[in-house]
Amino acid sequence: MNNDRNFLKSRLEQILFEKNIKNLNDFSTEINSLDFIEIIVNIEEEFEINIEIENLIIEEFSNINKICDYVENQIYERKML
Repeated sequence: MNNDRNFLKSRLEQILFEKNIKNLNDFSTEINSLDFIEIIVNIEEEFEINIEIENLIIEEFSNINKICDYVENQIYERKML
């Protein structure tokens, strides 16, 4: 599982670096709403998940660990179906 998380984190870093995110621990002040939506769309496409609209809160996706946790949970839930 650790290798999976490392891979996931690596891919997320790439997505965030493409948006010029510098602080992966808290980038909520570095992005605007359009950047946020673009990041969400990239994450959905990359990991083949759907992020529900009620979860689209910048603070909940404001650092790489929160995003990684969310994506891991979505992938796990998909596998369980």
